[in-house]
Amino acid sequence: MADSPQTIQVFIETFGCQMNEYDTLVLKTIIKDGDIQIADDPEKADWILFNTCAVRENAEEKVSGRIRHYNQKRRKPKLGVIGCMARNQGARLLDASKQIHLVIGPDQYRRVPSLIHSIEKGTIEAGACFTDLSAGEQYSDILPDPDHSVSTTITIMRGCNNFCSFCVVPYTRGRERSRSPESILQEALYQTRRGVKEIILLGQNVNSYLHQDTHGQKTTFSELIEFLAQQSGASRIRFTSPHPKDFPDKLLQMVQTYPNICPQIHLPLQSGSDPILKAMKREYTGQEFLELTQRVRAYLPDVFLSTDVIFGFPGETEADAAETLRLMEEADFDLAFTFKYSEREHTSASRNLPDDIPDEVKLARVQKAVDQQQARSLAHHKQFLHQTVEVLIEGISRRSNLDWAGKTIWGHTVIFPKNANNAPGHIVPVTIQKVNAATLFGEQQ
Repeated sequence: MADSPQTIQVFIETFGCQMNEYDTLVLKTIIKDGDIQIADDPEKADWILFNTCAVRENAEEKVSGRIRHYNQKRRKPKLGVIGCMARNQGARLLDASKQIHLVIGPDQYRRVPSLIHSIEKGTIEAGACFTDLSAGEQYSDILPDPDHSVSTTITIMRGCNNFCSFCVVPYTRGRERSRSPESILQEALYQTRRGVKEIILLGQNVNSYLHQDTHGQKTTFSELIEFLAQQSGASRIRFTSPHPKDFPDKLLQMVQTYPNICPQIHLPLQSGSDPILKAMKREYTGQEFLELTQRVRAYLPDVFLSTDVIFGFPGETEADAAETLRLMEEADFDLAFTFKYSEREHTSASRNLPDDIPDEVKLARVQKAVDQQQARSLAHHKQFLHQTVEVLIEGISRRSNLDWAGKTIWGHTVIFPKNANNAPGHIVPVTIQKVNAATLFGEQQ
């Protein structure tokens, strides 16, 4: 049936983290419940919504570039900026580009369909801006369609109470609010009944998850993940990110006990230097972090351990950077995401600490860490040579239509030749024959 002339086509471009990708799924579900359609082609869309990130400077730069791109087109769609950048910059976005018609913060997505209709009808002027944060969870009753036929994400909480000095999240997403275990299980069941095999639980600090029901019954994250391991039907459950300052042994016991909770843990280090950690307001020392990694490995000897590290934080000396490299080496991470510090508006670091490290110094320190970690990642991967691992097929490899791409239970990417008897969602044994620092390559058994 052909679309009616009144149908409004909306295309969403997503930038940033997994939580933004999840929010896009939520927004698509909200829009589908109305009489607006999601466009597959931005060239045919009446509206382009940019779901934005404010954590990294390059994400904001990408959005600004995309706005300029559409401003230069002969057929100009209406533009909306939503998400964290919208919350962070607010009405200033309207002043910067006359083509932006809508600015919506991450807690106001339910308004999007009615605002688009109102702007289209002219009942309100273009330039609506709604960025207020809410005190509670706004989307618990929404069941978004899976973002992938095999693996999907579920946001279990929003916001953060930690106020690390470099981080803008408490200002863009507000304080911590945890969803009820029942609503999370309902969404997990909705996904697994549609064929999803892997669920990734998202929170700015999942360790802080705490829900209290009307009877005063409290549920911690360790209890939540046990509840989901027992009842969700998911073959694999992952979670990200926990904070090193409050990592409970009980959570490690849950990973140890339930085979469908993946032994993959992301522990954001950020820096190995105690003075820098203190300036970052991270609430642990380098030694305490190392002791945590040792405790993790005592419970989970084969754990896949990853981290985030920032170089070039205000006041960081060569000695501080060297200490971070030393700690990364000693912690023996399987994977590290390394970033150069970029000052973010509204954070305490931006107000109180001058961004005093030259960009070329930041980049040199990052590159040294990348080189070190690649060598370590390669060494870890070589341990899998000639070993057989269980791989969850996610889809066709981006490099070749002749290969499958999938993940081990630890999170390694594995590439292997397609087999006509298998399909995405199948878990198959693969013997590893070749590795590099990023990927394992093998043959199905």
